[in-house]
Parts: sequence; structure tokens; C-alpha cells
Amino acid sequence: MPFLTQHGDEQPIPVLAQVAPRTFELCNSFRYVHPTGTYHVPRDPDRRAYDLASIPLLFRWLVPTYGSHTLAALLHDDLIDGATSV
Repeated sequence: MPFLTQHGDEQPIPVLAQVAPRTFELCNSFRYVHPTGTYHVPRDPDRRAYDLASIPLLFRWLVPTYGSHTLAALLHDDLIDGATSV
């Protein structure tokens, strides 16, 4: 399990607050453990909001913007934003 809670070894459950029609704020931190390091995705109300997975409208019937890939989408958004620490 590469995704873990911030201070434990269990699978995190992302809690999101909707701040605009298609953007969200992360309400709980988590981390991603990889052989090259640990990436922390912090709860930070001052950062830009997350937009989850960017799926073209044509394919949203097949792949929704959230689901089993939500943690990966949050990590991706945080890496793109440049705020994630190793």
C-alpha cells in the first residue's frame, strides 16, 4: 500500500470540501511511500484547490474525475503545484 495516513500505516480516506463547482480543498493529510522517498500531501487551506482527475468530457462516462484513483489525482495535483515535500 503506497498511500498511507499522515501518522499511521492504514489506507487514507480522502476528505474533501468543495470550494467551487469543480475544485476542492483537502481536509486531511496523507503520504505516498515510494522507493525514492516519501511524498507528503498536506492539508493546507491556503494552497490552490485540487481539481481531481482531468478527464476529457467525452470519456467521463468511462472514467470519472474521482473514485479509486482519487488519492493519485490529489498527489498529482500537489506535485504539479510544487508544494509537495519529499
